[in-house]
Amino acid sequence: MRNLILILILFFSTNQITCQYLVEQYADEYLDNAWKSMYRNIFHYNADGTLAVQFTEVEDNQGFWSANSKIDYSYNSNQQIVQRISSVRNPQSNVWENERRQTNTYDSEQKLIETMWEIYLNGVWQNEELQQFSYDSSDDLILTVVKSWSVAEEIWKESTKKENVLSNGIVTQTLISNRDLANTAWIPYKKVDFTYTSFNKIEIEAEEVWENNAWQNSLMITYEYNAQEQLIRKLNEGWSSVENAWQNNIQVNFTNNNDGTENDLIAQNWNSDQNQWVNDVKITNVYGAAFVGINQEQLQNIEFYPNPVENALTVNPGNDAKCEINVFDLSGKPILNQSGTGLQFISFTNLSSGIYMMELTVNGKKQIHPIFKN
Repeated sequence: MRNLILILILFFSTNQITCQYLVEQYADEYLDNAWKSMYRNIFHYNADGTLAVQFTEVEDNQGFWSANSKIDYSYNSNQQIVQRISSVRNPQSNVWENERRQTNTYDSEQKLIETMWEIYLNGVWQNEELQQFSYDSSDDLILTVVKSWSVAEEIWKESTKKENVLSNGIVTQTLISNRDLANTAWIPYKKVDFTYTSFNKIEIEAEEVWENNAWQNSLMITYEYNAQEQLIRKLNEGWSSVENAWQNNIQVNFTNNNDGTENDLIAQNWNSDQNQWVNDVKITNVYGAAFVGINQEQLQNIEFYPNPVENALTVNPGNDAKCEINVFDLSGKPILNQSGTGLQFISFTNLSSGIYMMELTVNGKKQIHPIFKN
């Protein structure tokens, strides 16, 4: 029930230094008639407004947050995502360890034509999945072919394809097929029909699966919007062949801020015995000032340790260079400031556990690093 796809809409500004961004996201689960923390996401941005890194933290029994995973993003000159690298923090060594990598390839017209996933095993990146995209003459996506890496044969093998049917540039149907076991033919698997509102947002997704040489009802998702065309409810219903009717499965209710951003969502499961909706997961978004508009430059021979830090962070700018250090919390609030020449010691003793951003200025060049306080 928790495999929910949460689409995060980020509203960027051209302000320098700070602006309103999605900076934190809290996920809670409903247990024993109360909301209990699952994890939170912390977002950090580049100077051009693109997402730089997403940290995921978990809360311990004492209420302290600690980062256990992150996703780093890199972009091309058109601000299109070129790579995502997910990594997990080893709790024993406090070292980030690679986990999964996604690499995107674009054509000369900036269309995404290929996405490759790799997993990190035995110290090297290894192929996992490949998606290839084809477009019509109007640059609308019409075909996605998914391939899996065969370790034994060391080749990519087709596994799934998705074909889109379009009307005036809008997808009205997606047909999904799988390769048979002999990898010689495509077998129908699923099709999804889409209907839209008068303002061209999805209203209904009707999913059918191919069984006994016929299409059978499977899933229906209905979207509801308010007068401002903001999503307020998403209803997931499954088909009961016994009752010959649609039955409640999951619903997600959304609340929105006045500026159009999403405030929170609550996912609920349908309890047929109690004939009512039961809370499951809640996602709460926090918007605020983010680290943007700062030109980062490559600084050579800079050392800072330990990270995560318990008490004092040592910063070594090298060669007795003059160094200015500014520490901010994730809302952009200044926490610490220190400057000097040569080795610097920054006290984190009185700071709460969590993620901070350290801005280093050495010989006029700036760079920002996340610092984890245990």
